[in-house]
Amino acid sequence: MNNYDEVMKLVMKFKKEFPKVIFIVANGGFYNVYGKDAIIVGYIQNYKVYNIEVNINENTQEVPKTGFPAKALNEVIEILNKKRLSYTIKRVSSTNILDCEKKIYNNGNYDRLYETGKKYINIKQNIQKANKLMNAHFKDEGFSNVLEEILKMLEKFKKDDFYNSA
Repeated sequence: MNNYDEVMKLVMKFKKEFPKVIFIVANGGFYNVYGKDAIIVGYIQNYKVYNIEVNINENTQEVPKTGFPAKALNEVIEILNKKRLSYTIKRVSSTNILDCEKKIYNNGNYDRLYETGKKYINIKQNIQKANKLMNAHFKDEGFSNVLEEILKMLEKFKKDDFYNSA
């Protein structure tokens, strides 16, 4: 069992009671956000979101995670407040959860931002995968032809005003 397993148990316990409150976990000079909350924070702050493996009820699952340094906390809080997203910041030590700060709003922004963020994060992750593949194969025979086709398709989307209609 790793440290994420213990943190996720605490996160899941909190999220059962407050499913639409962003749960920010303070850990030293860093803050982490997990699950749907990570998708939302990653989207509105343009942070990288990646999956971690955690063991939940004897099942290994991948859970989205993002994080930011303590110096970015005020900016994150400001954006959450502007978006009227409820949040709580907790300092986690062993099995104790200590309140640091909390703001609760009554609105429906959580689900809307999660759905928008999920699409956005998925596109960003696919771009990263494509970039890794291109970097791994750029010396392969025929790669330049594939790259030219990709560039032509992207230019077509640009000309067809694809980016503005999506």
